[in-house]
Amino acid sequence: MPAPTLLRTDRGRSIPYHVIEDLQLHRIFSDDTAHMLAHPCSADVILLRRDLFSLLSDPDVRERFSAFRRALSELSRINAMYKKAPESTSKYFILASLEAKYAAAVRMIPRLGGCTLTDELADYWEDGARAVGAIEDALRRAEPHLTAMSRATASFHEKSFIMPDVEGEAYIETIEKCASALGLLPEGARSHAHREALPLGAAADAPFRELFAEPLGALRLILPPYGSLELHELLSLATEVSFCLEICEFTDKMTARGLPLCCPRVSSERRYIARGACDFTLTYKNIVNIVPNDIEFEPPDTFFFLLGANGGGKTTYLRGVGANLLLFLSGAPICAADAEIYPFSSVLTHFPADERVSDVGRLDDERRRADAMLAAACPDSFLIFNETFSGTDDKYGCELTLATARALTEHGAFGIYVTHFHELLSHGEFAFLEAVVDAENGNARTYKIVRQNARRGSYAADILKKYGLDRASLERRYKNCP
Repeated sequence: MPAPTLLRTDRGRSIPYHVIEDLQLHRIFSDDTAHMLAHPCSADVILLRRDLFSLLSDPDVRERFSAFRRALSELSRINAMYKKAPESTSKYFILASLEAKYAAAVRMIPRLGGCTLTDELADYWEDGARAVGAIEDALRRAEPHLTAMSRATASFHEKSFIMPDVEGEAYIETIEKCASALGLLPEGARSHAHREALPLGAAADAPFRELFAEPLGALRLILPPYGSLELHELLSLATEVSFCLEICEFTDKMTARGLPLCCPRVSSERRYIARGACDFTLTYKNIVNIVPNDIEFEPPDTFFFLLGANGGGKTTYLRGVGANLLLFLSGAPICAADAEIYPFSSVLTHFPADERVSDVGRLDDERRRADAMLAAACPDSFLIFNETFSGTDDKYGCELTLATARALTEHGAFGIYVTHFHELLSHGEFAFLEAVVDAENGNARTYKIVRQNARRGSYAADILKKYGLDRASLERRYKNCP
């Protein structure tokens, strides 16, 4: 039976890492956690992870996870030390330390919590305690031999020396011998005629083996071989444990910022609905006033163009849609007041070529990447385009944009496409979102993303209406003049 992972991560389902970068998630999370977000979950795993995150709201459970992460980190450090150590007697000491840390870490697993995912993990590692009991027994039997050997060494200035454990010898005599070997005693000051200390290393390994032949022979028989440990399986849990703790830290920070959090309902129908959703990636810029927006994608309106004035929050809205969707697909809470989301199998993004490294022309690069996205699209995909083809002239750019949107809808995929091509409004094929001035926010120039009928001049019309300078307002004022 293969060892279970903590989070049932499906490495076979993967989102390109540039999606993480386009949505700025790599600025919010560590590299390991960002890579975890690139593996979307199925509906059942989302629910199982949600139970685990709920469990981690208990400070005691979270501390046990933190202690387990520290134990795995120390185990990884000693494992690296063992692998780098030369083939000498010193490896017995490292192996014993490694096996002690290994046994201690395994013993921590059943105490992690009480949900389906942690119980699965505990069941596996408690099966015969994965031979941990035998390891602990072996370490107890090895301890006298290791102690006898360790008492025969002393270290000064990062140099170690073999010192035979002579019964009845005082510590001052041992230190004197080491000082003599280092040349720290003046000539004639040596008052003992014991064997001179030898620096440990390749040259000293043969004498050490000769001096301690009996305990070394016992250790070879007592200590379990390195290959018998399930180190890879145990250490692979570290990334998932860290992911859980980092998501908890993230939700704590968002709560402290006053942003809404919720665990979306998992929809069996294809839809993405969220009320009061926020682009939490803005927090890395220390932006305080993050405007919430509603997200609503469901048949027949599964694709939208998003238009509006520059600086109107279109890209912010786009990131909020994508970043919260990836959080949901990882089983984590999202930054919204309420939500119901379908577990899409993939999320794909297309951001301008001048915001990414490319060795070809911008238009050619954008067409190539757009074609690759469409080739990978399916009804369970969610595609995000940000000002694609904006670098070309309006007529040709509009043609390419329409062709892309039509191909996307033919695949049955969901999507959103930010564009400045207002000519698209005249085609009437697709639904539109628009960045409009928030009339409820006083004189501040803030925007909300709202659904609109096809119309032109979004920003200018909103400004005129807000300050009573649109045609209808002026006509009313004229009529009321004496």
